[in-house]
Amino acid sequence: MHEEDVVRLLLTRQEIRRLKKEIATTGSAQAAEQLLVDSTRKGHDKLALHRYALLRRLDPTRCAAFEGYCSAVAASLSPEDIQRAFEHMDRVWNTRALSFRQP
Repeated sequence: MHEEDVVRLLLTRQEIRRLKKEIATTGSAQAAEQLLVDSTRKGHDKLALHRYALLRRLDPTRCAAFEGYCSAVAASLSPEDIQRAFEHMDRVWNTRALSFRQP
């Protein structure tokens, strides 16, 4: 899937809330990818790194298109910031993973 197929322009707050709810309830990798695309388009680097970590948990096959961007973001952060981002994702994952099942 190409980035253009995932999201049109920028997401509204309402669309973001809907996608976050979809991820929390169903574990939708497509919704996670849409949020990641939106974060990269808006230049929200740290948020994009968090969303990349989530997408890697849900469906690592969807991550290839974002690896360059997220690697550049990670290179600009301190090791502590990167560790915090992935530890945060681990906590979120462990809290929410029971509310949906992965295929």
